Amino acid sequence: MGSNPFTPLVPPEGGHTALTFDPDDARAMHQYGLITPPDSRGFVRVSRRRLREPSSSEDSAIATPSPPAITNPNESFEIPYSESSAAYFVWLGFTPHVAQKLHQDLTQSFNQGPEAPSTGLQIARSYVKRCKADADGSNDDWISAFRSIGISIELEKRMMDPEFDDVRVTATLKYWLIDTFGIRQRALEDIKIKSVERKDFRSKKRAKMGKQMQESEDKSAGESSKPQLESLAAEPKIEPGHLLLWKGLDTKRTENLLDRNGHLMDLGPIVSDTPNDFCSQSAWYFTQSKHVAERYALWAAQRSSNKDSNVCLVAMQVPNDLLSSLDIQKFRFPHDCGHWQQTVWTCRRGGWLPSSLAHIAHADVIIGPICGSHNNVIRTMSNFHQLGVQNVVVIPGTGYHAKQHVFLASCKYRLEEACKKTVSLH
Repeated sequence: MGSNPFTPLVPPEGGHTALTFDPDDARAMHQYGLITPPDSRGFVRVSRRRLREPSSSEDSAIATPSPPAITNPNESFEIPYSESSAAYFVWLGFTPHVAQKLHQDLTQSFNQGPEAPSTGLQIARSYVKRCKADADGSNDDWISAFRSIGISIELEKRMMDPEFDDVRVTATLKYWLIDTFGIRQRALEDIKIKSVERKDFRSKKRAKMGKQMQESEDKSAGESSKPQLESLAAEPKIEPGHLLLWKGLDTKRTENLLDRNGHLMDLGPIVSDTPNDFCSQSAWYFTQSKHVAERYALWAAQRSSNKDSNVCLVAMQVPNDLLSSLDIQKFRFPHDCGHWQQTVWTCRRGGWLPSSLAHIAHADVIIGPICGSHNNVIRTMSNFHQLGVQNVVVIPGTGYHAKQHVFLASCKYRLEEACKKTVSLH
């Protein structure tokens, strides 16, 4: 094959290369015409089909009469070969100029001690937080803020798509950028894991069997022992006496949510961080509206670098018997509007609820309308009376307020036990 284009890179002093592909796996994929060598910018181009196939199926690609059109943007996409490169920051969504600066910051950080940001993701998030420019709500100049921060036109167009205006204006530009970096980083992590799995699989094949046995094993090994999220697309069968709730997110966050049998293992991976609508602690937010959940899942996909990025819906059917045993507090508009206003205004600002709302603070489950305004907007309000119906998310085409079911930590273990077999991915 001549010179090896995938020789492991030499890391900066005190740092690491954090390669996206294992070098052995990259060489094998290159042999099959499924990946290009790193270009001068630090990117490789990878077959979309290759990343959609099971870890053990590259042999099927060899048998294909014509190799994949690796240069065709419809059949392939670009990925940074190393996270310790300017290409990585371009992947996250920065312009080449800012990406070069952040790469320099990353290289310098390796020699600045344990307190300094040590990964590209940390460097990117820290940079955005320091930027003065930001946008919030529909009246701010989002485009100027994008340009001031140094965000690529590609990501700017994705985030400014009018299709997602209703979701975008519920948070600040900085919030969505930091969230987007996380989505793109998780996509890279998934690619890295699969690359190592492919290398290990090939090593085991070579150690155990000859060529004929390898071909036989390839066919059976395509069936993963771990649940394949893409195969769980069917609508859940509604169990009698259960309430169906939804949550939309990128698929990578659902790792370790279910065990190998498809049973709920731990709700921890999909917890929502503070501050949120109804509590000053981490909690689990679901909605009865599948449409609302889909909006948030599609918004996550919209901001991913890879158009094939997986997003999903988590469907959780909660037994009515469990709900009846929990302390549930409900906000009913319009008569509970005052309590809803004060709760959201206080919690979104990071405060503690007053004693007059102790029944809300001590609840296991809180049900009420979703607030569609970002924390920064609410922080500018001098009192909770300024928060009103105009700040509530409305389900498009219905005029109804979108409601959320918020499960607090006090009921986590009971919820996991009761829903062990009634959580599914779609």
